[in-house]
Amino acid sequence: MNFAMTKTVVKPVPAAEAIECVRKTYDQAPYPSKPFGQSTPEHLQAIAYMFGLDAPATSTARVLELGCSAGGNLIPIAVRHPKLQAFGVDLSGVQIEHGQQVLRDSGIGNVELRQASIEDIDESWGTFDYIICHGVYSWVPPQVRSAILRVCNQCLSDNGVAYISYNTYPGWKSREILRDAMMLRSSGGDAPEKQLAYARGMLDFLCEHTASNSVLKAVLDENMPRIRSAEPYYLVHEFLELNNSPCYFKDFLAAAAEHGLAYLAEANASSMFASNYPDNIAQPLLQECATQVEFEQYLDFVTNRAFRQTLLVKAGQASKVQYSLQRERLQNMHYAGWFEPQIQSKSRKSKTELHVKSSTGVSLQFNGPVSVALARHLHKSFPATRTMPDLAFAVVAQTGLPVTAVTEEVAATLKLLLVGGQVQARCQPVLLPKSSKSYPKRVPGAYVWKMQETIGRAKKEVQTLACTPWHESVILDSLEQQLWQHADGKRDLAALTQIVAEAAQKGSIGFLEEGKLVKDTEKLQELAEEKTPLAVASMRKLGLLV
Repeated sequence: MNFAMTKTVVKPVPAAEAIECVRKTYDQAPYPSKPFGQSTPEHLQAIAYMFGLDAPATSTARVLELGCSAGGNLIPIAVRHPKLQAFGVDLSGVQIEHGQQVLRDSGIGNVELRQASIEDIDESWGTFDYIICHGVYSWVPPQVRSAILRVCNQCLSDNGVAYISYNTYPGWKSREILRDAMMLRSSGGDAPEKQLAYARGMLDFLCEHTASNSVLKAVLDENMPRIRSAEPYYLVHEFLELNNSPCYFKDFLAAAAEHGLAYLAEANASSMFASNYPDNIAQPLLQECATQVEFEQYLDFVTNRAFRQTLLVKAGQASKVQYSLQRERLQNMHYAGWFEPQIQSKSRKSKTELHVKSSTGVSLQFNGPVSVALARHLHKSFPATRTMPDLAFAVVAQTGLPVTAVTEEVAATLKLLLVGGQVQARCQPVLLPKSSKSYPKRVPGAYVWKMQETIGRAKKEVQTLACTPWHESVILDSLEQQLWQHADGKRDLAALTQIVAEAAQKGSIGFLEEGKLVKDTEKLQELAEEKTPLAVASMRKLGLLV
C-alpha cells in the first residue's frame, strides 16, 4: 500500500510582521514590570570586580535597558542613585505609557523611557556603562537578537558591562515539546486569554492520555507543576510567543564574539565554581575542559540548565578577566548576609557552633568562634554591608583571638560564602540611616509602587511591591502598606499600632482567624498590637524601614 507523502513547508514570517507580532503581544498582555536583582548595575559592577575588571561607578553611571517594559527594573535603580542617568526602550507603547505615567506622577527626573525598536538604537544614543537586556533575547526574531549584540558593543563604554538573559539548551529541549503542543492548538489570531485557554486544554489532554512509560510522560511530569502554578502572563510569553529560540551557551558566546563582545561571567556567579559541585562531577570536567567556557557548557548538560544570565564585556577586556579570585580585591569589597539561627536554645549559647538558614533558604553550620562571630555580625548588620577588615576587627574584639589568625579565617570564610552564593557583595557600601527603635521611618531611596497585570481587556491591580536596597522585589500586604505610608520617623510604635487598628476597623486591613475575617473591635485592636511590631521588624530586615 502506498501513502502519498507531502512535505510541510514552514514559511518564514517577514521581519516587519514578526516585529509587529511582538509589539501586539506585549500591548495585549504586558509583562509585570519589577526589579530583577541580578541585573542591577551594583551587582554587575561587583561581579566584574571579583573577576579582575574595574567597571564604572554605579552612582553616576549611564544605564540602558533594552526591553524595559514599564520601567519596574530601571526606576528603582534611578531612585537609589539620583546622579545616575537611566534610559529604557521597549516596543510596546502600552508598557512605555504606563511607565511614563509613573514617572510623571512621582517626579522622578533621571529616567527616560522611549517606545522604539532595539534595531533603531545607534551611536547617536551615546555610550552606556551598563546595558541590561532581561527576558528579550530568546523571544525576538533573529534580526533583533543580532541588534541586541550590536548595541551591546556599539553603545557600551570601554570598561562597561552588558547583561543578557536567555533560554538555553539542553534544559529547554524538553520544554519545546510542550510549547509545540500548546502552539498547535492555540491560534495566533486569538486574544491572549483565548490562546492560553486552548493551550492549557491541550496539556490537560496530553496528561490524561499519554502512556505512563513514554518520554512525553516524563516531560509532562517534569514541567507541569511549574506550568500549573505559573501566572498567565508568563505562560503567554514563554510558551505562546511567535519567537522562543533557546541556544547553547557556546553558541550564544560565538554570536557575541561576532559583534566584538567577550564572556565575563554569569550573574549567578556561584554556578561557575567547581567547588559547588560534587567531586565526581567537578574533577572529571576540570580535567577534560581547557577553558572556563568549556567547563560551564559541560555543566549545562550535567545540570540540564534552561536559563542563563550572562555578562559580556568588550573583546579588548577579555585578557584582564581572572577566574581565580584575588585576595586583594575581595578585601576591598562590602559584604552582607542573613543567617537566621535555627536551633535557638543551643546556637545562642554556643560560641563554637551555629546552625542557621541563609537568605537563600540553605541550611548552614558555622564552626569555631571566629566563623560563628562572623555570621552573627553579618546577620546583625543585614541588609547593610560590612567590609572584611571591619568584620575581622569586630571578631577580634569579641573573641580576643590573635589579629592575624582572625583576619585569615574571616577572609577564608567570606570567600567560601561568596563562592557558595550565601553572602552578597558590592563595590560600594550599602548603608542605612541611623535607626530609632521607637520611631520607625522609611529608608530614603526605597521604592514602592503598584504593579498591574493585564491580559486582554481585563486590567486589575494585583500587588503592591517594594524594592529593597538589594534590588529585590517584595510584596507588601495591607498592614505593611499602612506602615510604609505612615512610618515617617515622627510616630512611635504605639501610634503606628493605633493607625493599623483603625485601618482594620475601616476594612482597609483584613485580619483572618480560622479562615474568617475578624470584625470584633476589641479583637482587631488585639491583633493590631500583636502584628504591627512583627511587620515593622520584617520591614526593617528588608531595609525598607529603620
